[in-house]
Amino acid sequence: MSVPKKILRRLSQGIPDEAYLRMLYRCKMRRKLHLHPPVTFTEKLQWLKLYDRNPLYTKLADKYAVKAYVAGRVGKEHIVPTLGLWEKPEDMDFSALPRQFVLKCTHDSNSVILCRDKEKLDKAAACRRLKEKLQENYYYFGREWPYKDVPPRILCETYLEDEIKNYKFFCFYGRPRFLYVSVGLGKDVRMFFCDMDWNRLPFRNTAYGPLDASLEKPACFAEMAAMAETLSAGIPFVRIDLFAVAGHVYFSEYTFTPTSGFMVFDPPEYDKILGDYLPLPPVGEEKSG
Repeated sequence: MSVPKKILRRLSQGIPDEAYLRMLYRCKMRRKLHLHPPVTFTEKLQWLKLYDRNPLYTKLADKYAVKAYVAGRVGKEHIVPTLGLWEKPEDMDFSALPRQFVLKCTHDSNSVILCRDKEKLDKAAACRRLKEKLQENYYYFGREWPYKDVPPRILCETYLEDEIKNYKFFCFYGRPRFLYVSVGLGKDVRMFFCDMDWNRLPFRNTAYGPLDASLEKPACFAEMAAMAETLSAGIPFVRIDLFAVAGHVYFSEYTFTPTSGFMVFDPPEYDKILGDYLPLPPVGEEKSG
C-alpha cells in the first residue's frame, strides 16, 4: 500500500537539511551531491541553502513584505498595487474586488490564481486551493531556508495583462550575468536564456519548452538590468524577476534557488560553467565529501 504524499512530507520534516538535500539531489539530478566543496551551479545552490542564511532573506521571500523593501530602493512605481491581504480565505470579500485580479500566497511558489473575470471564477475552488496552500510550509519541499518563517497569508494584486513576459536576471554578488525570458505559468512556461547583450545562450532548462528566439529586446531592458543590479547588491546569488507592461517595469520577486536548485541543463556541462560564476563565501571549516 502506497503512503500518501502528505504523510511522507510530514515524516521527511524530521530529516536534517543536509541529509535531505543529498537524497533529493540524487533523486532529481541522478548523481551524488558534492557539498565540501561544491563545484557545479546546482551544487552551489544547495550549499547556499545550508550556509547562507541571512535573516534579510525571509523578508525578501515574503511576497508582501518585500514590496516596501523594493520600493525603498528602486521606487514604489515599480510595485504591483496590492488590493488585499488576508490570513485565511474566509476573510476575503470578493464583492469588493474588481472584475480582474491576481491571488497568491505570500509564503510559497506556484500558488498563483489569475482571475480574468470575477463572475466566472470558481470562488469555492479558489478558496480550497488557497486554504490548502496556507497549511504548507514551503521550506520543507526543497529546504529553501528563506521561506521557512514567512507568515502564510493571501495577497491580492492588480491584474495587469494576459500573457506577461518575465525577465529573470541571474545575479552574482550584485552583477547580472545572464537572464532568461519566459511566458506562461507552471508547466506551460516557455523560455530561452540570453546574455546581457541579448545574445541567445547555447543551453536550456529541460523542464520547459522553447520560446520564440526572435523575440526582440525590450526598450526598457537597460532599466531592468540596472534594477536587477541594485536589488541584488550584497547577495552571493539571487535571481531578480521583473516584467514589463506597456514599457513600464514591475518587480516580481526575489528567487534565491531557481527550481529549488535542481535545474537540469542541456547540454549538461553548463551546470559546471555557470558554477564558475559563483565563488562561495567562507563559512567555517571545509571538509571533503
